[in-house]
Amino acid sequence: MLFSDGLDVSVAGFETHGADIVDIHRAFHGRVGLAYGWGTNATNDFRGCDPRGEPLFDPLSLVCKITHANGRPAVKLSDNWEKATGPEDEIERYRRVFGAEGVGRAPLQV
Repeated sequence: MLFSDGLDVSVAGFETHGADIVDIHRAFHGRVGLAYGWGTNATNDFRGCDPRGEPLFDPLSLVCKITHANGRPAVKLSDNWEKATGPEDEIERYRRVFGAEGVGRAPLQV
């Protein structure tokens, strides 16, 4: 499983920007293979640091997503309806297979 979407690590006294990698790791370690898409916050975690309050230091969201594998279309699902990618009929098929409980609409943070 690949967990992503603005992940961060909790550090005592500091607020995280997204889900907590440590909590995810505790919940799934030893149960499934794990990977983390931590890139955005790992390389640029300066949101809110501009003294004028401008978004000049906000991280850029630069993501490459697979579109096909072995000649078949690839699908990426998310807990946000807006972030699913792939052919609509395939997205719907995988949502039927895996379920869509807890999936909602949220603004995209880029």
